[in-house]
Amino acid sequence: MAQMVVRNIPQQVMDNLRALAQAERVSVEELARRALAEAGEEGRRWRDFVRWSERRLAKQRGRSGRSAGSANLIRADRER
Repeated sequence: MAQMVVRNIPQQVMDNLRALAQAERVSVEELARRALAEAGEEGRRWRDFVRWSERRLAKQRGRSGRSAGSANLIRADRER
């Protein structure tokens, strides 16, 4: 297992962490582990979503490089 030391935590932040840990009946260390794991997972999900949306947008643009958004669809409809 890896270890990490975090220095210079503001006192108010530490007090809030202690109160939250006490309310959840866990240690501050466990609370910090959970927060770090959650932040890492959320970051991974966000990166996956960005990649997915970029691929989808590229497919929608097709060969012309223009977006297939509503403005283009309205223009095409008016030209008919």
